[in-house]
Amino acid sequence: MLLTTTGESVQLHNCGVSTSGDTEQFVEVGGRRYSHVVDLRTGLGSTQRVMATVIGLDATTTDALATALSAGGYAMKVRLLKAYPELDIRLRVGRDAPHSG
Repeated sequence: MLLTTTGESVQLHNCGVSTSGDTEQFVEVGGRRYSHVVDLRTGLGSTQRVMATVIGLDATTTDALATALSAGGYAMKVRLLKAYPELDIRLRVGRDAPHSG
């Protein structure tokens, strides 16, 4: 896996990249925003702004792990980096997460 960054662009070779979060997939009900990613504590769509990107050896793995990060936040990031030290993980939570529209 090769990762090089130049400003806002990333060049990848022989790897997978996946992003998960509520930037595009969400619903607003009663003025409250709910993500398509389920909050593990409530069983409802998460109300916390989050965007997780995972770069790894294959897209099948990075897709599953990006979704897990969206649900598990920083605690999940720490656990995943211990289990998969080869990953490049980018996690933005709360106000740091991007907004759509």
